[in-house]
Amino acid sequence: MQARRNRLRATQCQKSSHVGLWLAKYLPFQTTGGIDADEVKNAKSQHLQAVKEHEIPKGYQEAYALRRDAFLDHHQVEVACFKVNGRMVIGLGAHCALETGLTLDRTWGVPVIPGSALKGLAAATAHQLLEDQDWRKRIFDANNPAPTSHERLFGTPGQRGALIFHDAWLIPPEQTLPLYPDVMTVHHPDYYKGEDAPPSDLDSPIPISFISVGGTFLIALEGPPAATQAALDILTIGLCELGIGAKTSSGYGRLELDNNESERLHRARREQESRAKEAAAQARVASENAELPRLAPLQRWEILVARASANEQHLYDLARKLDPADHCKGIEIEGLSLSGHLDGQVDWEEEKRALATALLACPQVQTWRSSKGIALGGTKISESKVKELVIALQTLVKPDTETKDPPEWKAKLDAMDKGQLRTYAEALMAQGLSASAEELARALERVKALFGGKKAKDNDKRFFKNFADFCKK
Repeated sequence: MQARRNRLRATQCQKSSHVGLWLAKYLPFQTTGGIDADEVKNAKSQHLQAVKEHEIPKGYQEAYALRRDAFLDHHQVEVACFKVNGRMVIGLGAHCALETGLTLDRTWGVPVIPGSALKGLAAATAHQLLEDQDWRKRIFDANNPAPTSHERLFGTPGQRGALIFHDAWLIPPEQTLPLYPDVMTVHHPDYYKGEDAPPSDLDSPIPISFISVGGTFLIALEGPPAATQAALDILTIGLCELGIGAKTSSGYGRLELDNNESERLHRARREQESRAKEAAAQARVASENAELPRLAPLQRWEILVARASANEQHLYDLARKLDPADHCKGIEIEGLSLSGHLDGQVDWEEEKRALATALLACPQVQTWRSSKGIALGGTKISESKVKELVIALQTLVKPDTETKDPPEWKAKLDAMDKGQLRTYAEALMAQGLSASAEELARALERVKALFGGKKAKDNDKRFFKNFADFCKK
């Protein structure tokens, strides 16, 4: 063992060395073997000084970026960045080769705040600083078994809480790790050991070296959105007011929310969500395009018109192309050429009717019916042109019923007064004149309106009933 110690004395700490491995395995002296205590203390101090201005481990930035992006991609993870306000010490009392410990990530040798420490601080903050009694810790009460807010969020010995507190990783600094050699001094060692010696100015102070930490950390809480936000608010208070880790009574362990870094994270999350939505939309369009040739014309054009509905100019251009000379062959929607997606013989007249039907069903096109004109870019389309376009679409869908002039008998019926209508109806019943079903139906509507009302005279009501019976035959 001593030979190994002697070999370690000649080993120099490299700026790229693993900090945790250096602190735990490369201490050249221990307090055994008759070695002078002062020599040991000096060796420990020099050992800790060696990690000052240490380089960021190779690969840590990439690992951090992967972890951050995984959190941002998870909709149930709330993230925030907290900056150490001064110094922080986590794991000072941990068992180690030195008298003082430091919590480091096992893989990278980089400072880390354990999730258990964050959860403990949040629970303590809720219990000590929140005014609502529902956030206080309590002894289980069988008469009141309903869980409190504190128990729901942080759990109990028999029930897990609503959240997962992930370890807070150090956000990679630009140059070196934020590790700082520090010292605490015990001025009255015999008194603190409980010996019968009062504190005195003649006591010999004992300086003890340790490592403190700075920097900014990424805190991630996973769970239901309302719970993660509540826990993050509580944790923000606790990190500022109570502090985390050791020596908080001396001002260590205070962290404050880094708004600039947090906003960059949230902006990155929004950009990542936008890219995911865009990729999903592109995949959906590709899937739909593959199915287009196998769909009926109306189904095909309903999909394509819905895809183009966000652009009113595009809808207007599509409608304008529906003229007898075009045959739909030049129509393109978002770069999709219809003729390039259909094999074999194509019934272009049927395609035109299907497109016209899909356009008329589109909400934007439906507003054209009652509009006073539409503005497309810097161009104003007049009301008359818009309505002519709607009529053209209707003509394609129902050419026989939408645009032809009303029959002559309809105009005559609508112009008759009460006496003329009675003479007309009596002639139909007495002489048995021929009339179409549509003409009889319209005549019955007019007779009912003029002779069948509640305030009509009895003879008018009888006349209406007789004409109604005639029409039924």
